[in-house]
Amino acid sequence: MRLASVRGLTMKSSSRALSITILFVAACLASAGPTRAEAHLQAGDTLGKADVDKVKDLVSPGVAFLLKKGMTIKVVEPQPIGWPKAYRDATEKFSAQVKLAADGVSIDNYTAGMPFPNVDSNDPKAALKIMWNYEYRPYPGTDDFVEFEFPVFSGALSYDRPMNTERQMLLGEVRRLYFNGRLVNDRNR
Repeated sequence: MRLASVRGLTMKSSSRALSITILFVAACLASAGPTRAEAHLQAGDTLGKADVDKVKDLVSPGVAFLLKKGMTIKVVEPQPIGWPKAYRDATEKFSAQVKLAADGVSIDNYTAGMPFPNVDSNDPKAALKIMWNYEYRPYPGTDDFVEFEFPVFSGALSYDRPMNTERQMLLGEVRRLYFNGRLVNDRNR
C-alpha cells in the first residue's frame, strides 16, 4: 500500500512545498518495499491522529507531526507514475542520436527527452550517462516551474561530519525555465 492523498489540513498556498514533500514521501514509501508496519494498512484506510504510532516507521517525523495535528491520509493501491507523454515520445524519437562527449562533461545532438534511456551497467561511462539522465529528468513535467518560500541552508562542509548550518534563508520565489530539451513552452517566445 502507499500513502497518497492528503486532506484535512488547511495549508496556505505558500506552503505548496510541504504538500509536494508529503506526496514525495508517500511515493518513496510506495517504492521502498514491504515493511512490518505496512502489513497493517489496506487500501481505503484513512489515517489520522489515532494512527500515528501505527505508521511512525512509514512516515517522516514531519508527516507524523501533521497527523497528530489533524491531517488525514487516505491509503490507496500503488499505481505506476509514468513519464509525461511528451517526454516519453521525445525519448523514443531523439535518444538514438545523443552521444556523450569524450570528456563526459557535455552531450552532443541532444534535443529532448532522456538522453540515455538504456544504460549498460558494464559501460565504463555508465555513471556519466546516469547523471545526464538525471539532469534532463522530467521534473516537474513541464519546461518551467515556480516554487514559493524555498528554503536554503548554507554552512561549512566536511568529509567527516554533517554540514554545520550557519545561515538559513527563505527565498520568496524561485523560477526555472529549461532551455535545453524544451517540450511544453514554445522555444520562439
